[in-house]
Amino acid sequence: MKKSQLLWITVSVFFPMLGSWAVETGQTQVNASTSQTTQANPSEEVSSQSKRFIQSQWGLNDTEWQRYQLLMGGIRGSISQPSLSPLEALGIHAETDEEQRGYAKRLAKVMHDDAERVLAFARVYQEESNKLYPNADIIDKALLGLSVPTPSTANTPLQQGDRILFFTRTGQCQPCGKQLSALAKATQHTNVQIDVYVIGADNDEAIRA
Repeated sequence: MKKSQLLWITVSVFFPMLGSWAVETGQTQVNASTSQTTQANPSEEVSSQSKRFIQSQWGLNDTEWQRYQLLMGGIRGSISQPSLSPLEALGIHAETDEEQRGYAKRLAKVMHDDAERVLAFARVYQEESNKLYPNADIIDKALLGLSVPTPSTANTPLQQGDRILFFTRTGQCQPCGKQLSALAKATQHTNVQIDVYVIGADNDEAIRA
C-alpha cells in the first residue's frame, strides 16, 4: 500500500469521531448558554413577588397596576408623598366621574377595614400590656372602649414627619368635630399628617356628613 493511501484511510477512520465530538461539544456549549440565560435572577423574582403582593392588597387588576406604575413614574410620583396609595393615584387621574367615585369607594372600604384591624390590635395590645405593666398607661383606654379610662398626659411636642391617627364614629362623638378642628389648627403650619378614621360609616355620604 502506498503512503498516500494509508494516510487517506487513517483520516477517513478518525474523521467521523472528530465530527461527532465537535457536535457534542457545541451542543454542550449551547445548553450551558441557554441555562445561564433562562436562570431567574433571585432579586428580580423577589421584586416581582413583592409587586404582586401589593397589587393584591389593593385589589388592582393588571391594567390598573400598570397604569398606577406609569402614573407614579411621571409627575404624580414626583409631587406626591411616598405614602400615596395606588387607589388615590388612580382616583386622582380618573378619566370619568364614575371611575373616580369607584376608586373613592374602594379606598373608603380599604381604610375602614384597616382601621378596624388597627383598633382590634390596639385593644389586645393594651390588654396584654396591662398584664405585664399594670401601672403603666401608654394608650388612652377610653378611646379604645376599654373599661378603665385614663387621663391624657401626652404633652410631647409634634415633630416634622409625625403622623396623627384620629379615630371617630358617625353620630356618636359630639366633641370630635371640635377636637379635630383644634387639631387641624394646631398642625396647620407644621409638616404633620393627620389620618382621620371614621368607624361605623356605611357609605361616603355618611363620612362627609
